[in-house]
Amino acid sequence: MQSKFHLKTQKRNQNLYIDLYGTFDGSSAFELVNIIQKEKNRNQSIFIDTSRLSKSFPFGRAVLDSHLPNNSLRERLHFLGRWANRIRPEGSRTLKIKKSG
Repeated sequence: MQSKFHLKTQKRNQNLYIDLYGTFDGSSAFELVNIIQKEKNRNQSIFIDTSRLSKSFPFGRAVLDSHLPNNSLRERLHFLGRWANRIRPEGSRTLKIKKSG
């Protein structure tokens, strides 16, 4: 089965920004975990934007929650966008974006 998922990363102001695209499932979660793990020794915030996801499966969140260490790394994770609360692992944060207008 081919996953319809990809992510883009960008570093700005010593923080890491990750944009998620497509369908978030178990293999997508592993891909995200690998990116986060590579950055674990840096003291930076990681912002994960879920607004470009088209679908999210509970198994993706379960994989993310079970494969990220339960430590200060999770406190540096900030999820935002439509699917943030559905994929956010325990110990991480949800950011709400205020709409202007």
